[in-house]
Amino acid sequence: MSNADNVSNVDNMSNADNMSNTEGEIEHIRLKVVDQNSKNEIHFRVRMSALMGKLMTAYTDRVGASKNSFRFLFDGRRINHHETPGQLGLEQDDIIEVVKEQRGGCDRP
Repeated sequence: MSNADNVSNVDNMSNADNMSNTEGEIEHIRLKVVDQNSKNEIHFRVRMSALMGKLMTAYTDRVGASKNSFRFLFDGRRINHHETPGQLGLEQDDIIEVVKEQRGGCDRP
């Protein structure tokens, strides 16, 4: 089942049509969060200044999993909770990849 038409508003903005501020800068963007295993897409609308931790929490709440069980990547780089879309250089409809956290490694004698 695909969630491609499902858009979540991370910031609970009151005026959904206001995509830019008075200086013409983009204030909100839509991001696609894609699970690499199932290829499901969930769309989120976020402020350029919002912490990515809010998006991560919204995603894990939606899929019913712990925040610590996933890693969020943009262009192969891990996204940290304290970063913002503006700091990461994210643009409209960019894709955030979600992968399962893998812990451990090889036991060697």
